[in-house]
Amino acid sequence: MLYIRMILVMVVTLFTTRIVLKNLGVEDYGIYNVVAGVVSMFAFLNSSMAGATQRFLSFELGINDEKRVNLVFCQSVLIHLLIAFIIFVLAETIGLWFVYNKLTIPPERFSAAMWVYQIAILSFIFQIINVPYHAPIIAHEKMNVYAWVSILDVSCKLGIAYLISVSPIDRLIFYSLLILMTTIVMFLFYRIYSIRHFNECRFHRLFDKKKFTEMFSFAGWNIIGNMAYTLRSQGSNILLNMFFGPAVNAARGLAHHVDGAVEQFVNNFQTASNPQIVKSYAQQEYNESLRLVCQCSKFSFFLMMLIGVPVFFQIDYILSIWLTTVPEYTAIFVQLILLNSIVDSISKAIMTYIKATGKVKWYMIIQGGFYLLTLPVIYVFLKLGFSPVSSMIVILVFTFLGTFLRLVVVRRITGHFSIRYFARMVMVPAAMVGVIVFGGFMLTSSLLSTDSFPKLIINTIIMVLIIAAIIWLIGINKSEKKYIKALVFKTLHLNNKIK
Repeated sequence: MLYIRMILVMVVTLFTTRIVLKNLGVEDYGIYNVVAGVVSMFAFLNSSMAGATQRFLSFELGINDEKRVNLVFCQSVLIHLLIAFIIFVLAETIGLWFVYNKLTIPPERFSAAMWVYQIAILSFIFQIINVPYHAPIIAHEKMNVYAWVSILDVSCKLGIAYLISVSPIDRLIFYSLLILMTTIVMFLFYRIYSIRHFNECRFHRLFDKKKFTEMFSFAGWNIIGNMAYTLRSQGSNILLNMFFGPAVNAARGLAHHVDGAVEQFVNNFQTASNPQIVKSYAQQEYNESLRLVCQCSKFSFFLMMLIGVPVFFQIDYILSIWLTTVPEYTAIFVQLILLNSIVDSISKAIMTYIKATGKVKWYMIIQGGFYLLTLPVIYVFLKLGFSPVSSMIVILVFTFLGTFLRLVVVRRITGHFSIRYFARMVMVPAAMVGVIVFGGFMLTSSLLSTDSFPKLIINTIIMVLIIAAIIWLIGINKSEKKYIKALVFKTLHLNNKIK
């Protein structure tokens, strides 16, 4: 269900972006990305608590105690209301000052940008208070519901893309208002569904100091890591705006749309895997939890290779048929962001593992502190006169080094994680596949030139088959091959029975 969702969401999202860019124009599209990005800079507070909610719900479901699950839910609602208030205050003070004094926005569009900013704040508030009702759907592994709601969400945004052209008011403001309406619809759906289908989602004015403190403390250390990630992403976007203006923000925003579409393959796999990792750890099945982490890491990397590599080598033609106007730097931004996502995918599941243990303090301090160094380094490069591309290269280097740092820190903090086992099961086969695939396609890049849609399809199929063959021969061990074969035969057998 998640992959059916992913294919539809990817196609609709990319098509929607094309229409939105055409109807808004490069400048307004860039303004929306950077102004909404200022609000998103405060997302580290919400994402920290969202991760805590997901972890505690999955953990209690693993223990199978409904009263404790309800207690977690009630404390989660209270905490998210508090976070919504804090972010509102920060956005209307520090954030507002930043938009007024630091962003590069054409004077004639400043009034519209301020409307967008206020609407983005309200939209973000609804996203925050939606978390406690969204998390139970993932924790209960109701992936079909999650899939259908996501399809509804992108369908609404497709409608929005077309409605912009008949806007009775300023198109940028109208677009922001329609996005807000979609956010409210999604909030109401998740709330109604969770209340009706999960007994633990009945909110009571129940304040449990111990559980509230435990969750808030967990989220508090999570804040450091999430703040670092958010500042690295949105902070670099703002730095690009300060040095180069909104046109570069448009290119970066488009690149992230492409990367987001590709990353859906991995996110779906990890969304389904994460509750199982946490639940197995909660049941003290430590070896099983580690095995799941290794499998999730390796297959996440392979999925990113299968989808990301064909896009990487054919991005110029893909952009030419996707967009009517391609902003400068878009192609190289896409390639570097895809490389960053491929590298990052190999160790994302470790984050779920460390959250399952509950020992997040030093992990977040060290890892978050390391990633926070990204921004000053980017600033120095831009100040020295380097191109916008340098910001993406800096992020890629830090992600690569951060992968190894993550392994060392997790090993030191937990007593159940083996770097040697992870390297043997994940990093060695992943590195071999990565070197062979990228090296081989770079050497034959002249054969991959694409100048027509049929050739794009043929090239993509050939590349996917070659990558899949390399993964099968080098990246997957005997037991995994045996399991995959059994799964395929089982599926075919069931299909024959249905026929």
